[in-house]
Amino acid sequence: MSLVGDRADYAARRKRTEEALARAGLDALVAYSVRNQPGPAAFLAGYEPRFGFRDVALVTLVRGGPMTLFAYAYWDDAAAQTWLDTVIEPNIPRLAARVASAIPARARRVGVAGLLFLPHTFVAAIAAARPECELVDATSLLTDLARVKTQAEIRTLRECAAMTDAGLRAFLEGVRPGADERRIAVDVERAMVGAGAERLAFPVLMFSGALVETGIGYPSAVPLAAGSQINIVCGALHRNYNMDIARVTTAGAPSPEHRRAMATAALMHAAMLEVARPGAEVQAIAAAGVAVLRDSGMADWRYEGGPPGYGGHGIGCWLDEPPTIRLGEAAPIEEGMVLILEARLAKPGRGGAHLTDPVVITRSGAERLSSVPITTWPQ
Repeated sequence: MSLVGDRADYAARRKRTEEALARAGLDALVAYSVRNQPGPAAFLAGYEPRFGFRDVALVTLVRGGPMTLFAYAYWDDAAAQTWLDTVIEPNIPRLAARVASAIPARARRVGVAGLLFLPHTFVAAIAAARPECELVDATSLLTDLARVKTQAEIRTLRECAAMTDAGLRAFLEGVRPGADERRIAVDVERAMVGAGAERLAFPVLMFSGALVETGIGYPSAVPLAAGSQINIVCGALHRNYNMDIARVTTAGAPSPEHRRAMATAALMHAAMLEVARPGAEVQAIAAAGVAVLRDSGMADWRYEGGPPGYGGHGIGCWLDEPPTIRLGEAAPIEEGMVLILEARLAKPGRGGAHLTDPVVITRSGAERLSSVPITTWPQ
């Protein structure tokens, strides 16, 4: 792995983070990353654990003072993959004590990005070393800073999309009546890694038949039935940046109802893409998708698995970043955002579709990052 951009890019992130800490009245920050809580250390240090749940990485940042990466990195050379001074400690209690000692005695309020997942070992060590220090959840402080991407980040996310596209093409080549979804999933993973991905951002999601109506599922051992719908959601991880793309197709010719569902999802995506431009409110994207369902006479097919009118999210070092695209989200769309537009619909017993597609917001509108067509089912 290597850093996204140069050290100046990360130094700018540090400066912005210190300014955000000052606005929040925080003396220091602890950014905690582990495989089930990725993002914080990657954003600040350019490094995250790779082996598994035994690995831990934390960045401590003291306003006006040092910034250090602390890692319990099992079978990994963390120091070679970051721009920060690094402390490697093969013992978690000792690592926790060293993290606690990095917090200055004068600190009274310390933000923790990833506080929800911070192990008791670290909380107890900080409490023992700095009993007057209050820990404050600062996860959103970092994710808010990540909303607008630098050009280096956008280049990396383009690369992530191209790697993910390789997996999508393997999926489309493998779908046929009688196919084994598990074998297709292996081909998807092989294609993404072969295209340059370091690993997957998340396990390949692949769901067919009635599972298409739920919008999520895993590869099945049951052979694909002729005419069955099948959906994939996959994403490459490259230089600690994530991708998330979904397509839907059928094993053979789709039924008229399935074709209608998928075509409507494509219309939703087109409408969402059209309104995704700087200065508009985030909720305009969600509203555009809802309007297509209403105008198509399919309002009762609306996806109910997320917040009202859910239509996607930001992406980067975190798989799911602000803004959340939903009705009622009045935050402005800004140039430099990278968003995952999600066009989703379903109706029990009738079928559905789940399309997700990455875009970068430019001065003139939204530019798609994926080269795989939205319409991928037999015509």
